[in-house]
Amino acid sequence: MVSLSGCVERAPLPKLGISFGVGAAQRWTYEIQVMTEHARALGLDVDARMNRNEEARRQLADCEEMIDEGVDALIVVARDVASMKGIVRKARARGVKVIAYARAIHDAEYDFYVGYDTYRIGWSMGDTLVERVFRGDIAILQGDAHDINVPSLQDGAMRAIQPAVDDGDLRVILNEPIERWSPALAKARLKRAVARNGGRLDGVLAHNDILAGAAAEAVREMGLENHVSIVGMDAELSALRRLVRGEQDATVHMDLGSMAVAAVEVADDLIKGRPASANAEFRMPSGVSVNAYLVSGKIVTKENLDRLIVEPGVHGRQDIYGDQAPGESLTEDVDRLADDDEQGDQEAGAQQDDAGVAVAEAETDEHRDDPQDEEDQEQVAVKEHGVALDGG
Repeated sequence: MVSLSGCVERAPLPKLGISFGVGAAQRWTYEIQVMTEHARALGLDVDARMNRNEEARRQLADCEEMIDEGVDALIVVARDVASMKGIVRKARARGVKVIAYARAIHDAEYDFYVGYDTYRIGWSMGDTLVERVFRGDIAILQGDAHDINVPSLQDGAMRAIQPAVDDGDLRVILNEPIERWSPALAKARLKRAVARNGGRLDGVLAHNDILAGAAAEAVREMGLENHVSIVGMDAELSALRRLVRGEQDATVHMDLGSMAVAAVEVADDLIKGRPASANAEFRMPSGVSVNAYLVSGKIVTKENLDRLIVEPGVHGRQDIYGDQAPGESLTEDVDRLADDDEQGDQEAGAQQDDAGVAVAEAETDEHRDDPQDEEDQEQVAVKEHGVALDGG
């Protein structure tokens, strides 16, 4: 008798697909790496794809291919949330679990959402700016109007700012969405608004650190003698350096590593038929709700930079405090790094796109609590750099 025990085939590993339709910010590289490593540690087969081309159809093709190849779950950062609805429908028809990550996919029936509590984060940012400026003229650089998550961040910020405006303490001289999160466009619009305001500016709230960097550069170029308080979001390395130089007052640090891990663990639970851990419920405009895991952020300033960033090992002291010219140009840096990224992406078969760090809209009961802890420039394609490790 011949034993066939040595010929028994092993059952295939459960398969996780990961699709990021994102821009040039290096945080995405970090998060997809964390996801991939954690998924393999959990015994999952992984197909992870980073799509940095601005054409949403490239990401859709990736997702369709992964579904056809038999993934059991799909984590998606959607380039175009509207076009992603068809992918969600196809995935669910095939029994594939779908987790929206960082950007909610509105009015689509997916399984889970992992992202940020942007209302609360915006509120904290607005509160920080009001405390720093108290009285004066401020500008608000919003994210791209087509980013579905921008309104929640803006609503949170205005919850803190509007009372000061109503009382006459603050005057808003600019409050506009910035197309494609373009720092060049943001700088042009801010300089024009300040010029129309007689050269007066006391504070800027920027929806991310890309725009905050543009504001800091505009302030330098305009030669404003007073201190201008700038509040951004993402804790990009470039922003942390501006904190040290006194060119930015605050940013928001979020634990992106933990968020990436949480998304993979949710996928693992759903694949294996276990209930996934949720800490909130995300309600879409249609009224449909989906279970969610949301993270909030911490305001980082020059005073708590070491405690929140250096001591936990998010960035090394030398990385933040090392030699750097105060007049370093954001747009020149962006173009240089964009060229570097493009070369690397060509080797990987991808192209670059400019986009900002999109945040995710959420409505939770915590919103009722106090916050914690054009013209020629419009066609300019620019990219942001820096790593928001463990922390936009």
